[in-house]
Amino acid sequence: MVPLRDDPAAAPDGVVLHAVDVTRLVTAGHRAVDAEKRIAALLAGTRRLQEITASVSASSSAAEIARAVIHHAVEELSASAGLLVRGEGNPQLEHAIGFPPELVEQWRAFPATLPRALRGPDAGKEAAEPTVPGGTLTASASPRSRCSTRSPCTSRPATL
Repeated sequence: MVPLRDDPAAAPDGVVLHAVDVTRLVTAGHRAVDAEKRIAALLAGTRRLQEITASVSASSSAAEIARAVIHHAVEELSASAGLLVRGEGNPQLEHAIGFPPELVEQWRAFPATLPRALRGPDAGKEAAEPTVPGGTLTASASPRSRCSTRSPCTSRPATL
């Protein structure tokens, strides 16, 4: 605001006001920041996919592929444990991480003790659901694992 006067000592004759609506500029700035965040997330996802692809491509056996898949899946899902089971009629535990070693050995020796969801749709209901210390085993992601592909596990992972 600027007062209009003919004489600096006199009262103003009027006032000049200049206003600019910056709403569009501010909105455009917010959109640009949002777009940058989306692009950064997409690039991070692409890099992660390339890491996983390189890890699986470098594997020379089914066991190495299973290990790579489980480690990446556990990290990506922020899970505390993961396992890969192969075969429908006679399931075999290929790789496990984050489970107590004695439970993994039980599953290797007696595949019918695997959780029902992992045994396939034709699995009988005669085997009891396995339990882990502190409760029943469920197929869900838990808070962040102590294990990752970038840092070793702080507890001894059960591997096959």
